[in-house]
Amino acid sequence: MRAASGAPLAEECLPPRLGHFQRTLPQVSLNLVRYQHAHDFATPHEFDAAIQYGCGNWPSANARYLIGKETSIVCSPQLRDTLPLHTPQDLLRATLLQHIEVPLAWQDWMEANGLDTSASRFGPGFNLYSLIIRAAVSGFGVGIVPTCLVEDELAAGSLVEPLKNRFDSPLGYYLCAPTARTNLSV
Repeated sequence: MRAASGAPLAEECLPPRLGHFQRTLPQVSLNLVRYQHAHDFATPHEFDAAIQYGCGNWPSANARYLIGKETSIVCSPQLRDTLPLHTPQDLLRATLLQHIEVPLAWQDWMEANGLDTSASRFGPGFNLYSLIIRAAVSGFGVGIVPTCLVEDELAAGSLVEPLKNRFDSPLGYYLCAPTARTNLSV
């Protein structure tokens, strides 16, 4: 089986689970490669399945939710204490780290918290969650990221959740198989 995956999930969440996967399905050969935007599953691809980040509705694909809808607002402990950050309104004074390919993340969060969304798209942009996480650890700003990608940093204390409340995003990681390949037993 060939699978395509987004880098942050492949770097952070999958490695600890690969041993279990291999023991459970020893007949499967797994290749983890970064494959950009396999949104058109009707087009023949060199893989049997892909892990995609999105809403779970790709044409010509069967999608099964895996993880990642739960998101966390994260920053360094130093930034939390310097600004300080205690309420959703306090974030309006912070540098909001933006994911270029998820441009509505802050807007969705601000709407859910009853805030003015006019500043939701201002801030430095990154195309990978791993870069947002590193920027947040360094104290550059505040990120909104899938919680599954920052579990180690939260446990180690290099990142904190200043507001203590998590947000359910409409986006997540899905295992997607082209409809033509859903008959594979694996």
